[in-house]
Amino acid sequence: IFATKGEGAFRDWESKVLFDFLERKESYVLASGGGCPCFNENMDLINKKAVSVYLDVPLEEISLRLGLSKAHNRPMFSGLDQGEITLKLKSLLVERDYYYRQSKIKLSGEDFSAELLVSELIRLIKS
Repeated sequence: IFATKGEGAFRDWESKVLFDFLERKESYVLASGGGCPCFNENMDLINKKAVSVYLDVPLEEISLRLGLSKAHNRPMFSGLDQGEITLKLKSLLVERDYYYRQSKIKLSGEDFSAELLVSELIRLIKS
């Protein structure tokens, strides 16, 4: 979609799919792409309909996880070397931080456990 119709068309389609998922009645975990909350008022929609969680992973760890082999399958990183990927990631994180910080739950670090997330959910429900 990025290659043929551009990012705008992709973001519009992404927002429609997000809306459709958030209208469902059953329980589920939805892991969106990193840009999803940052376009078309998606973060507001997520926070109205669900519990948003921001997994704040250090830039270096994200860069390692993405790596060259996975990065070349992502339109924003295609053709970039590892250093350029890290710079692009840093730029995206700065741009998107405003939206990520609106999450109802924020967990920081490299490792997250289900137990930690559940304890944060319980805290949120009680408050």
